[in-house]
Amino acid sequence: MLKQYPPPSFTWAHTFIVLLTTWCLSTLGFASNPIHPIYSITHNCLLGASTAKGTWLNADDAFKQTPENLIYQVTGLLSIAGKSKGSKVTMLSECGGHELKLATKYRYQPQMMAIAAPWPLHPRKVVKLSPNNKTYQQLTRKVLARLGVKHPHVRVKQIFRMDLEGDGQQEVLVSATNQPKEKMGFNTRVANANYSVVYLRHIVKGKVVETILDSQLFPEPMRAAPHIYQIAGVYDLNGDDKMEILISSNYYEGSSVHAYALVANKHVALPLGCGCGV
Repeated sequence: MLKQYPPPSFTWAHTFIVLLTTWCLSTLGFASNPIHPIYSITHNCLLGASTAKGTWLNADDAFKQTPENLIYQVTGLLSIAGKSKGSKVTMLSECGGHELKLATKYRYQPQMMAIAAPWPLHPRKVVKLSPNNKTYQQLTRKVLARLGVKHPHVRVKQIFRMDLEGDGQQEVLVSATNQPKEKMGFNTRVANANYSVVYLRHIVKGKVVETILDSQLFPEPMRAAPHIYQIAGVYDLNGDDKMEILISSNYYEGSSVHAYALVANKHVALPLGCGCGV
């Protein structure tokens, strides 16, 4: 008669082997990431993260769950600079910002990001157009007029064309700003018809529409700290083959960056964002 033995139990040695294997895989960058942090190098802060389940985490929740040794794609406004292993994200003493140290250093570019994503951040090409494009200058004039800006001085700053959702329809992002300049940089006074706006031109039910993503308008002179809105990037932030939109905001004593998605032809503000200011 065969003797029956109880099933083997997990010993400390077995546990040690499992933990060691997990650590080695993580160190080599092979472990599957439960979350995919999104970090702004330009703004020194963590916007949040996407999860393996396709949900979003805000900055606070992502900060608590982001491990060290994740592999990040480092990007400029349009280009992918390369990949780098990252440290654990730590909290900065000022403004509640964050610090992520990358093992590989890259030359600084405008609107730099570090995104822990194994998928292509640009599943489709993002094309930069000249801000002197007459068609979009005329279109921006009409958009500003609809917003109540009388006799605007049209100053288009950025134009990008892309297919956000992969449905074959081209969308166009435009930023335009007309703000006074001062020697010390950002100003604290605005004049008549000063503005900053970012809008998306896309097709809804067969019609071309312009959707305002962010804007600040001044119908008359006043003392204020006007915001300057800029397109900070267009990336697939959660691996669903659709690209989200990042917009940055700068003013006299602060800056921030946040994200939008196009869902069923409607723009949706995502719970991703961070910044510093008073």
